[in-house]
Amino acid sequence: MGISRNIAILIASGAVRNLGFGFYNVVFAIYLSKLGFGTITIGTVVTVSSLSGVVQTLLGSVLMDHYLRKRLMIFWGLLTLVGSAVMAWSSDPVVVATMSALGLIGARAGGSGAGGLGGPVMVGQVAMLADEAPSEKRNVIFAANALVLHFAGSLGALLAALPDVLRGYGVDEFSSYRLLFLIGAITSFFYLVVLSFYRENPRTNKISDPGRVEQRFSVGSIIPQKSKRFVAKMALLGAFDSFGSSLHSSLLAYWFFVVYGASLSDIGPLFAISNVIGSLTLIFGAKLADRIGNVNATVITHLPAPLLLMLMPFAPDFHTAAIIQVLRQAISRMDNPIKQSYMMAVVPREERARARGFTTVFQRFSGSFSPSVAAYMMSAVSTSLPFYLGGAIQFIHDILYYFTFRDLKPPEELSEPVVELGRDRTES
Repeated sequence: MGISRNIAILIASGAVRNLGFGFYNVVFAIYLSKLGFGTITIGTVVTVSSLSGVVQTLLGSVLMDHYLRKRLMIFWGLLTLVGSAVMAWSSDPVVVATMSALGLIGARAGGSGAGGLGGPVMVGQVAMLADEAPSEKRNVIFAANALVLHFAGSLGALLAALPDVLRGYGVDEFSSYRLLFLIGAITSFFYLVVLSFYRENPRTNKISDPGRVEQRFSVGSIIPQKSKRFVAKMALLGAFDSFGSSLHSSLLAYWFFVVYGASLSDIGPLFAISNVIGSLTLIFGAKLADRIGNVNATVITHLPAPLLLMLMPFAPDFHTAAIIQVLRQAISRMDNPIKQSYMMAVVPREERARARGFTTVFQRFSGSFSPSVAAYMMSAVSTSLPFYLGGAIQFIHDILYYFTFRDLKPPEELSEPVVELGRDRTES
């Protein structure tokens, strides 16, 4: 698979970023508990962080369809660098909570701002990757991008064991955590260095329409107009799915910590192995999409995942639960690059960043409430309830997704030109 220089730079910069942030998913909620936060407070902190990320994502997606995307990506990268540096400097609970609330640092559900693996940075990367990828290779390129990002995130997850290792050498607990955030700051710097080599063509990557400059920040500039019906459906289904998935994912490491007494030395390698196994299936998912269609492949590859999720609370010990988690990850990740590729294929180029951002905002906004809900369920009802409810929601989502989009094909799946969503569907 031949890829261009710009595609290689985008994938490499994303990998560097994921390497530095792969451990946040594992340590953040546990770190908050070490600082004295209770379960419900932890859920609230992550929720506030996610809501902040929603605002950043919405702003970023609108700007990226009107200005040079590289400059905006560098801006968000600088915010990440600042947030990581502050966290490396201080273990004060107020400082940590503030950085999280600003969306500059956080766990998965709360990391939708500058300091997460989603948010405006991912919106920009997906749109820029779609600009560079030819339509006949798009599924595979998106899968390869996801594979590299997951592998880098897996290596980052292994770093979550560093505090346990350092304490064995006499380093105090909070200093060992701050060293992790220092690593995050260093990788944020190298992310900016790698991204600086991306060569953006102002004529193709700056979306300009002189007749609409004065309406740039109107409602019409925020909501994609040509593809609004499709984007609305994707956004609503994504919000439903995100609420279900975030019920368990936002506090998954914390769940292993509380229910099984697992340490960071146990949880870090588990997340790393899960990510690696999940990464190995991504190319298979892309090839399957090329053969049977994006929508069919999305549903078929993801349906077993929520069933495995609902089985996890029945595991008698950590090792059994860990095996189920690895199997679930091997299945659940395959649909992500297929969905991204599908959306970028169907939506007109000039609306890609906004379409991705708009759906992401709905997903993050819905998912932002899940940590608080899950924390309440775990504290007041049962530690298993988030898994049962989240799995059921995700299963229903997959069925709804199929019946909603089964008749809407991307250009490469069509045998003849079709005008759809305000443009010639044979365009790449």
